[in-house]
Amino acid sequence: REAGRISFFEVRDFKRAIEYYHFLVLNSDEEKERVEAQKQIATIYFNNIQNYNQSVIEFSKLLQMPHNDYEAAQYKLNIARAQYYLNNFFQSESEVDALLATKADEDIYFSATMLKGNILVAKKDYQKAAELFKSLMQNFPEKAVEENVALVLAVCYEENYEFKEAVDILEKHKANYQPAEYIELRIKRLRERMKNA
Repeated sequence: REAGRISFFEVRDFKRAIEYYHFLVLNSDEEKERVEAQKQIATIYFNNIQNYNQSVIEFSKLLQMPHNDYEAAQYKLNIARAQYYLNNFFQSESEVDALLATKADEDIYFSATMLKGNILVAKKDYQKAAELFKSLMQNFPEKAVEENVALVLAVCYEENYEFKEAVDILEKHKANYQPAEYIELRIKRLRERMKNA
């Protein structure tokens, strides 16, 4: 346990940390310790090594271990994110849809809906993505500002050649985003595109 902690936090040797945590998963007599070691493995593959194929496997293993509903939702969301990063949009969307069909807490619901919107953007389905982003802004205004939802919504409008709507959304929310010069420049560019359209 200590070797895994030192490898991860102090030496930052993630592969060696995985080896130590894997040893704990296989050999520890304590269930809690095995689950925590498996969480560390999945997190290292996802966040530090960014081996998304392996992180899907490791989070799937966690779903087979004891967990509560919130943990299960978090694991499923991480699996969906990993699939998204691998450009497996169909699989990612399937995972997100299954997650959204459950009674997830607000943070999980927001994150899953945001991911679904990003999947739709990647699939160039800007109209559906815009609807999701508008609902997030309406239902979670503070979190939507933190996650720059208005900026993503403006991109959806722009990609759909709805320049006026893009300008309107940026004008309405420009006070929430810094630097202001960036927003002003985007608005100016969109107005130029409107003239040339």
